[in-house]
Amino acid sequence: MSNTALWNDLVENTEASRQKFNQSFKCLNKAVAPKHNTQIKHFKVLVAEHNNIAVEIAKAYNFLNSEQKVTIANFFQTIKTRLSVIFKRLNAQCTIPDNLTDLIVANFSEVTDESSDSEDSEMAPMTPSEFINTAAKLIPDFDGKFENLQRFLDALTLLDSIKESNESIAITLIKTKLIGTARNLISTETTIQAIKETLTSKVKGHSTQAVTAKLLNTRQNSKSPNDFAKDIEEATKLLQNAYISEGLSPELAENYSTQTAVKAVIKNATSDKIKIIMQAGQFSSLNQVITKFIESSSNINETPRVNYMQKILTDPTTEAEAIMATEATEAEEIIKEIIIKATMGQVKTIVPPIEDDPTIEMLDRLIHTRKTKQLPRQPIWGTCKTCKTMR
Repeated sequence: MSNTALWNDLVENTEASRQKFNQSFKCLNKAVAPKHNTQIKHFKVLVAEHNNIAVEIAKAYNFLNSEQKVTIANFFQTIKTRLSVIFKRLNAQCTIPDNLTDLIVANFSEVTDESSDSEDSEMAPMTPSEFINTAAKLIPDFDGKFENLQRFLDALTLLDSIKESNESIAITLIKTKLIGTARNLISTETTIQAIKETLTSKVKGHSTQAVTAKLLNTRQNSKSPNDFAKDIEEATKLLQNAYISEGLSPELAENYSTQTAVKAVIKNATSDKIKIIMQAGQFSSLNQVITKFIESSSNINETPRVNYMQKILTDPTTEAEAIMATEATEAEEIIKEIIIKATMGQVKTIVPPIEDDPTIEMLDRLIHTRKTKQLPRQPIWGTCKTCKTMR
């Protein structure tokens, strides 16, 4: 799943929980407190939706970029602040975790009502059905691929922290989430920790060197900007996971893989103009790289190489298409092919000597020669009065 799709799913799911949370918050935050049973009902909703949000964040957090992590942290802090207000008002002896992915599982006093003399009591543990419902939402499917392993392990860590006396149920649920060849990875493990250790030892990814080489050799060629961006994004995610598997923190892994992605785009994009734009940019996340590349591609209206190359070869007196050959390597190939065809007598044109001129200058001299039908004398800088080109 791409970063954009993952982020959209996270926003959608957490927004649904936020709406339910706010409804119960409003009921409990009224000037006149509701009846005791109503307080208990809404209090449970607040805790449940807080935990649902924490679960959704835990599943996606390692795959978010820096900006998305800040956004979701600010969003969740609002929820925690409101929950703190209600805890104080209703004298709930429960700690709200600072960590984004921690659940509220500690014991706390039963919500008190000023008009009642109810005694304090501890929160009842989750029933098996409640645990199954929570765990099923928490654990994603795992297909055995290395790039999806860390997300699955994070979910198991969170599941291990809330299992209470339901570990056997948890083991069964985990097995139902293993799909394809992943189902054969575990067999006799009886604890969540044992399953994590088995998966870590059996599921291996490529080395950072191999993945880096693959990313740097991801070429655009005739691909559309969107398709090329997708290939870059997928290869960068693989590299980020490879860094994490070798012990780097998620933050460093994201930083290193993002910089490699920038190099790959600069090296392998087909447009020389886009290469210059990307070289001038400063990027702190993969999302910024992809967004800048696609925006730049949509703003530059370039004729595909196959079109203008064909026109130049079939109509050597047309220089408009040659001007569009801004990328140095492509321009050089075009000129060499024209020279070959001119030498073989397939086209009638005067071709200037190339020598060691830079590619773009070769194009300029070629255009000048075609228009004036004369070879340029010396490379004099200025605008030619005849063909209006720089030479």
